[in-house]
Amino acid sequence: MSITLSAQSEISCNRIEPVANEESDTKVILQSDGDQSRSSGFCGYLLTFFAFLFVFLTFPVSIWFCMKIVQEYERAVIFRLGRLLGGAKGPGLFWIIPCVDTFRKVDLRTVSFDIPPQEVLTKDSVTIMVDAVVYYRIFNPTVSITKVENANHATQMLAQTTLRNMLGTKSLADILKDREEMSDQMEAVLYAASKNWGIKVERVELKDVKLPTTLQRAMAAEAEATRDARAKVIAAEGEMKASRALKEAANVMSESPSALQLRYMQTLTEIASERNSTIVFPLPLDLISNFMKRSFYWGKGAGERVEGEPPQQPFLTKGEDSDCDNFTDLDFHESFMGTYLYVRLLLYTRANLECGQELPHHSFTQEPLFNVTRPTTFVIHGYRPTGAPPIWINHIVHLLAAQKDMNILVVDWNRGAANLNYFTAVANTRGTAVNITGFIESMEKEGASLDSIHLIGVSLGAHVAGFIGAMLGGRVGRITGLDPAGPMFASASPEERLDPTDAQFVDVLHTDMNSFGLRGTHGHIDFYANGGLDQPGCPKTIFSGKSYFVCDHQRSVFLYLCALNHTCKLTAYPCSSYSDFLSGQCLQCETFKPASCPVLGYDMSQWRDTLLRLGQTRAYFSTTAELPYSKTSYRVDLVTWNQFLRWGVVILRLYNGKNVLESQIDSKLLRFEQYTSTRLLAQFDEEIYPIQKISLRIVTGNVIGPRYKIRLLRIRITPLENPSRPLMCRYDIMLEENAEVSFKPLPCD
Repeated sequence: MSITLSAQSEISCNRIEPVANEESDTKVILQSDGDQSRSSGFCGYLLTFFAFLFVFLTFPVSIWFCMKIVQEYERAVIFRLGRLLGGAKGPGLFWIIPCVDTFRKVDLRTVSFDIPPQEVLTKDSVTIMVDAVVYYRIFNPTVSITKVENANHATQMLAQTTLRNMLGTKSLADILKDREEMSDQMEAVLYAASKNWGIKVERVELKDVKLPTTLQRAMAAEAEATRDARAKVIAAEGEMKASRALKEAANVMSESPSALQLRYMQTLTEIASERNSTIVFPLPLDLISNFMKRSFYWGKGAGERVEGEPPQQPFLTKGEDSDCDNFTDLDFHESFMGTYLYVRLLLYTRANLECGQELPHHSFTQEPLFNVTRPTTFVIHGYRPTGAPPIWINHIVHLLAAQKDMNILVVDWNRGAANLNYFTAVANTRGTAVNITGFIESMEKEGASLDSIHLIGVSLGAHVAGFIGAMLGGRVGRITGLDPAGPMFASASPEERLDPTDAQFVDVLHTDMNSFGLRGTHGHIDFYANGGLDQPGCPKTIFSGKSYFVCDHQRSVFLYLCALNHTCKLTAYPCSSYSDFLSGQCLQCETFKPASCPVLGYDMSQWRDTLLRLGQTRAYFSTTAELPYSKTSYRVDLVTWNQFLRWGVVILRLYNGKNVLESQIDSKLLRFEQYTSTRLLAQFDEEIYPIQKISLRIVTGNVIGPRYKIRLLRIRITPLENPSRPLMCRYDIMLEENAEVSFKPLPCD
């Protein structure tokens, strides 16, 4: 009987197969199938022979039916008479036998699919809706065809059940906090289950966790309660610190009377900014009576004295020292008691830079060093509450003399400016202006040209210069105002303060508009250093003493000195506001071509005609905290391609092989859209050149979700202070949010 069965099996077309154990390893099953595929029985050999014969008889037509091609990313799994024939074929050309061979193509590329929102009951009995995205690829084409009916569908079903099962073992807090860890765990579970199908799960990301509306409201209420509690704690701590600060401030003011007076002036500034019809001044009666007896008011018109007692001494006299005349130095006692207005003019030229000569009012032509045909610059100081000379007088004299051969006249009206009563100093500005106006008129009679006269005024001195210019009908060549004083001038009309009509050209620098400086535009061009408000490097608290009150105000003088010395190039960009300037919206200088944008300093000739044509212009620039104050600026243009809208903050770093500098870019969130150009202003405290490497990072603040990618089609970096240097570009950069990418810049096309 056994012999008969063997004979039947040899001639049977339906060969008897060995049954594989369901629990046997995949490799064993495949080997078994492979053995049988190589033994197809008599019928199989017969059909194969006829197929070969058919191909031979119909050659070469049949060759086109035998030749097949698969792409680089594909593989072909061949079956002969329904049985697997070897391994997967490809990529490229392979051959089959018509009629007996069939094949299926398998795509090896990574595929992604979305897991639909799944309703999940968490470990702590909260019902949520969660969706995800899965990335996978087929790594064994043969197994993916022979061991599962539809590998793609099976993987999707497995992912859905795995998502529900895994999230069901987690609490809501764990799901919201450890999303990345859960994604990794789910990836490992899916891979372990699908690898027997020849599938490798590469990445799983949880996309969104939707909470019930009632739970959202409860969480919002809890967060609001936490914030309220924290706010009360912070407010209590703030009140405690404020009480301590007031105590320390009182100790500082008790040790320095000048600090108390400066704080008083700051209070007046705050009062003057309000629209009040009645102002009460908390002054001692004896000080007020002293002010009423000594002060006098000078009109801005023809110099007529309107009210008050005349001074007991002439305004201009020769100093007692016949060799050198120095700036008036008063002690605090004289400043406290008050003085009469007394104006002196100290002459400096290149021949006597170290030894000032006081000019008499009516006989100045007898001074051999004074030449009325030379350009003349008047330097006018401001309010001096302590009576001490300005520390910058000698510096500005030397720097002005280095510009050109000129007469430098320091207007010493310290006896009118040194007074604890600020209102007395304000009233004395009129008398000082009348006196200097008369002197300039005398110069004009002797042949001087008003076109060559330059008035540089600091604080109250800026308004003195404005009064002088107005009395001369605006014929003075130029007035430079360094942070014009704000108290008592904030709501004044143009006739009562510095304004563009006071000279042929008026340029103004603002550094302290929120305290002692004057807000607004008051020249043909107004420079705003750091927006004209708080200056870098200046104290932020009252515990620094006197410097807290005067640092921002005095910074205008030191910026101008730095510009005169050519140690810093402070390029300003016309703009409507400082915020627009920082956001890179105002970096075009085509209006001033062939010159650059205006640069703060003595020589304004290359921008003067354009500025006069434009009218009043606001120009902004940023500075560092220390000398040389100037920053290195670049215009950065980004063209993005990303399909979806992204928000972020840009951080840029430059490398030159030795040093690395991080840019100061406006920290507001920027929109990155498809095919959209974004412009930024990147500023650095130092100059770094040549640039060998650039690193870029876009910070989004996203810490729990998936990291999205932002593609840059182009980044272009333009040096602003050095337009002759080449533009730097780089193309097609892929950024991942919150990750830094470095690249070498290339010359732009």
